[in-house]
Amino acid sequence: MRELARSDDFVSALTENTHTLLDLFDARGAATVSDEAVRRLGQTPPPDAVLAIAAWLRATLPADRTSYATAEFAAAHPPSAAYAECASGLLAVFVDSERRHLLLWFRPEVPSTVTWGGDPRKPVLAGSGPVAVLPRRSFERWVEERRGVSEPFAPWQIAIAEALA
Repeated sequence: MRELARSDDFVSALTENTHTLLDLFDARGAATVSDEAVRRLGQTPPPDAVLAIAAWLRATLPADRTSYATAEFAAAHPPSAAYAECASGLLAVFVDSERRHLLLWFRPEVPSTVTWGGDPRKPVLAGSGPVAVLPRRSFERWVEERRGVSEPFAPWQIAIAEALA
């Protein structure tokens, strides 16, 4: 943080010092967007996709909101599913009131397996009495593979990102 504070060039300070955008937020990729200029570090979507994400954020977030964080970015922005390997998680913050400058951190997907006793999509069946509830007809093991989900950003990481705005 000292390197950031001492620098006259905010973007260079975030991307070219000993400690970078990646170190601050335990991310695998990061990018800065200044108008239409993109600088990337680590594993990120290509520049045109980063610009598309920036445009989506500008159009989607209310004017009074400066940050966005999710561990399932493709659920909100389906085109980003193509970049799930590097951008399933997104933390983004506008650093100016005109929304010209944006910092983005990307986290990769962390595939996981959830094992259920019966298919959780099947409804629970009501019994004949007012309080009787029958379980799903099948207690066979049902496995769900979860894709497109990253480790979530912690509240303190989001707060630090917002402090940069």
